[in-house]
Amino acid sequence: MASKVYFADLRADMHENLQQKLTRLMKTAGMGDIDFQDKFVAIKLHFGEPGNLAFLRPNWARTVADFVKERGGKPFLTDCNTLYVGGRKNALDHMDSAMLNGFNPMTTGCQIIIADGLKGSDEVEVPVAGGEYVKNAKIGRALMDADIVIYTSGGQQYYSTASDLPQEIQLLLRQKVSNVIAQGSLKLIRNLGSTMLSIKGRLLQSDGEDYCVYILSQMANTAVFDKYTIRCFSADEDLQDSKPIEFYLGSSEEISAAHAACQRYAAMNAPVLIEGERGTGKDRFAHYLYSHSKFKQNSFVVIDASLLDKKGWDFLLKSDSSPLTDSGLTISFIRMQAIPPEQQKEFRLYLKNSRVMQTNRLIFSYTEENGTVPQDELYLYLTETVHCLQLRLPPLSQRPEDIPTLVGLYINAANVRNGTRVIGLTHGAMLTLQNRVWPRNADQLYQAIGELVINAKSSYISEEQVLALLNREKRQTPAAPESGLDLNRPLEEIIHEVVMRVYEEENMNQTHTAKRLGISRSTLWRMLK
Repeated sequence: MASKVYFADLRADMHENLQQKLTRLMKTAGMGDIDFQDKFVAIKLHFGEPGNLAFLRPNWARTVADFVKERGGKPFLTDCNTLYVGGRKNALDHMDSAMLNGFNPMTTGCQIIIADGLKGSDEVEVPVAGGEYVKNAKIGRALMDADIVIYTSGGQQYYSTASDLPQEIQLLLRQKVSNVIAQGSLKLIRNLGSTMLSIKGRLLQSDGEDYCVYILSQMANTAVFDKYTIRCFSADEDLQDSKPIEFYLGSSEEISAAHAACQRYAAMNAPVLIEGERGTGKDRFAHYLYSHSKFKQNSFVVIDASLLDKKGWDFLLKSDSSPLTDSGLTISFIRMQAIPPEQQKEFRLYLKNSRVMQTNRLIFSYTEENGTVPQDELYLYLTETVHCLQLRLPPLSQRPEDIPTLVGLYINAANVRNGTRVIGLTHGAMLTLQNRVWPRNADQLYQAIGELVINAKSSYISEEQVLALLNREKRQTPAAPESGLDLNRPLEEIIHEVVMRVYEEENMNQTHTAKRLGISRSTLWRMLK
């Protein structure tokens, strides 16, 4: 396959020395456009045999290494051991030779790693597509430290170094072949048991044929996390246990304006801050921003800040395997109000000092409590310094005129789900729903309609049926503390009631509830299940 070749002569003048000329050459060739941020970058060169002067001086390697480091990369010098007997026949002699010839961290600005290991046997065999004389090439493992899977444009596996890929991953790779062929690249993250898997797809063209090359690498062991702490989706996958965005909309001016703003923001790269009460669809609107953006071919990563402990934050902000070190992703942080002050400070400094907002699309969501969002330091930083695009989702209490539309959608969904044939509500039943305060907004209304449809005795749900449901909900709401506890029950039930009372009093704020009860947020989460 023909490629452009960039070269420069070895002339220099008083305005530009040879190393500066090499930097200009790399920029002209497009190396400055490569995403090096937090990536391991192999600089392949010949370290020279002892006594031999036929090698590039360390100064050249230093220029390339500095170029990579200036762009956030992690460079290292590398070469493979020789088959012949000499100063580079094994890794120890090889590194001694490099040192003798002036290659060391002081002169080059980076470390030396021999790609094929101690004895030259640590290698990966890679097929050469369309190769006439060489069908397979042996590449040092340090250069190929990941699983590689190659598919034809028709979705047939052409080559793979991975022998035990789970069926779900194999199916995902086949499904995404057409996306890679059409778009040229793809980045996905997947939860796989207790690990996170990074999948990067690239288009390879050889002899007029298109191939899809996947590079799979384990990002981190996430066994310390609950499975809901970090979740990963692609554009053609729906959020778990989530409803379509239409289930949160309506014709009112407030929600129409919010939806229009969401449509505008989707085409932008700026970070977005979403505010709203529980059940107003913040997660769904975040997914809409992702699925209608230029990053939709890559993963959508949802991080629940309320479930992160100190170890979780250390992983996100300090680990090389963190999804925040990747690029081209849409990352949504939910329940931001639950972040403790000490983590707020760390997160704020990370946002300020890293390139995460330049290389990824970030979405933050806060849950309103009593009609307001906690004005903590992180919130002020996001609104006043970062200048996030702001999106507020109005509660049902501010748009009761939307309830009939939502009820119609929810009845149809319940009919499909349960095989029922409910047509609608009586006039009195609809007025009762419109006059009701819904603390959990659309999510609570959806749940109520689902139950009303299942228990409906005719084609139309009556006002009496609605009142019965609402009265039952009222009776089931935990009583005020002064009403006392019924101690003639199992201890587990008593503890659960106490926890629920405090949780309701703290307006469903897990951080405040856990602090008041003297337990961790993870313990509280298990108690609330």
